[in-house]
Amino acid sequence: MSLPIQVIARHSARSETVDQVRRILLELIEPSRVEPGCVKYDLLQNADDPTDFTFVETFASEEALKDHAAAPYIADSHRA
Repeated sequence: MSLPIQVIARHSARSETVDQVRRILLELIEPSRVEPGCVKYDLLQNADDPTDFTFVETFASEEALKDHAAAPYIADSHRA
């Protein structure tokens, strides 16, 4: 039996791109949450530094995390 995998993923935006980065990151939430093996997928934005975004993620297994990372909407977002 595998243990759940917890991920803290931080993203920084330039001040002039905060709105664009927020929009891109928000678009990842819904498709990620419906993935098999996704237990938790939340986005936080630092109130003191709006350029600082953090995903708090939990996946049921290493395999579920690998599948998430390979999903087109995740892979493509790393190119943005």
